[in-house]
Amino acid sequence: MFGFPITAFLLLAAFLTLLLIGQDYIFRMVAQTYRHNPVYKESHHTVQRLRFRWAATPICALLIGSVIFYPWPAWMRFKLSQSAFEQAVKDYKAGTLPGGAQWLGLYRVERVTQESTGHLFFKTGESGFGDQDGFIYRTSSLPPQGELYLLEKLASGWFFAHMSW
Repeated sequence: MFGFPITAFLLLAAFLTLLLIGQDYIFRMVAQTYRHNPVYKESHHTVQRLRFRWAATPICALLIGSVIFYPWPAWMRFKLSQSAFEQAVKDYKAGTLPGGAQWLGLYRVERVTQESTGHLFFKTGESGFGDQDGFIYRTSSLPPQGELYLLEKLASGWFFAHMSW
């Protein structure tokens, strides 16, 4: 129900952020153009630092802009935590996974539940209105039951999921 307004707000915020970064970059280019003073000699270290500063703005803008099209920070964070999640799946199947909140890799998992289809849901947070976000480990080809939506495939058998209650 609130998906479109939230998405529109996030896209507007990202656009305004990119606009501010671009404005700052243009202001620095204009200032650099008018700053030709032959008395002022810069050292090699200062020149290198200024070159990095000029390159940093477009690089940061590209990184921020790319997140709009693909959630690569979340994918990278999951990849760094994937072995911990796979060990948790083995522990859950063996009955040795401790209950309650715990850290799995770079994520704080509040709880792990198993659906009637056998899929494991790792709850990592809430997105408002009682909805839950987390990861699904699919143990079979059966679709998840209830109001569980697979949003993004992260790895073989692993999906980012959203559950509405």
